[in-house]
Amino acid sequence: MDRIIYIGVILLICILVSYSILYEKFTNYPNDVWRHPPSNEKLVKNKFVPLGHSLPLTDIYTTQGSTGPSIDGTDKSPNNMFMFAYNQCKPECCPSTYSCDGGCICTTKKQRKYIVSRGNNKSIPQNNEY
Repeated sequence: MDRIIYIGVILLICILVSYSILYEKFTNYPNDVWRHPPSNEKLVKNKFVPLGHSLPLTDIYTTQGSTGPSIDGTDKSPNNMFMFAYNQCKPECCPSTYSCDGGCICTTKKQRKYIVSRGNNKSIPQNNEY
């Protein structure tokens, strides 16, 4: 009987140790090497967007007065149907939730707050970390 209890205690210790290792491995720590604070890069004014037919290729730049909602929920920011139309795209902004052809999208603090509030449609304040 003592041997069964001894084996049970050993198994319990192994399970608890493996659980703590897995918990540490899959828990988000603020001091992880690959994580860094979100970037707060400035928005670009005009961005070249190749539009139209293949010939002749003309330079068409985005306009700040386009239709659509505000890109970060404030009146002073430009309007566009695509929220990240004026954001920079760089590898330095990785890891990020949103990726682009040049790396990751550099979001602003106002945009992250706007996304957390679900476009100013969130009525109950909860965890604003994400």
